[in-house]
Amino acid sequence: MVRPQHRFAPALIALIVLAADLDARAQPVTDPATLVTPEAEVEACKKNGRAIHIVVENVRNAEGIVTAELYVDRKAVFLKKAGRLMRMRVLAAQGRTELCLVAPEAGDYTVAVFHDEDADKKFNRDFFGIPTEGYGFSNNPGFRFGLPEMEEIRFAVEDGPITLPITLTYL
Repeated sequence: MVRPQHRFAPALIALIVLAADLDARAQPVTDPATLVTPEAEVEACKKNGRAIHIVVENVRNAEGIVTAELYVDRKAVFLKKAGRLMRMRVLAAQGRTELCLVAPEAGDYTVAVFHDEDADKKFNRDFFGIPTEGYGFSNNPGFRFGLPEMEEIRFAVEDGPITLPITLTYL
């Protein structure tokens, strides 16, 4: 005869395993081995003829990661996967964090940066859609509700590395 306390044991074990799996998936990935070593990568990148040395200022703290994304210069695909050419994530450094991206060819581009403080690899917003993490764009357009105009954030890459300062905004 099966005793009542053992009858639910398989279901209980399955529930514990499922809960542990979900908990593991919910944890942000911050393993330094999966992130770029900023100093070495930036120095190597800056030697490329189309390097975009991004200097992110006003980083509130050293929690999480800073993500920079390079986009083609087309409003229809800005901040969309289809328009993203490159992404780099580095551990955040309070005050100033540096990254480097390489443009595939000479031309016009845009860059978006955000401070992913909880390292969940998402740009978090509140219930009303207001950003809860720091963000910035190339050429540091002024604050407004909604996205900046492409003319404000467009920059040119030619035959030579450039430095692109971006100041984060926290709301």
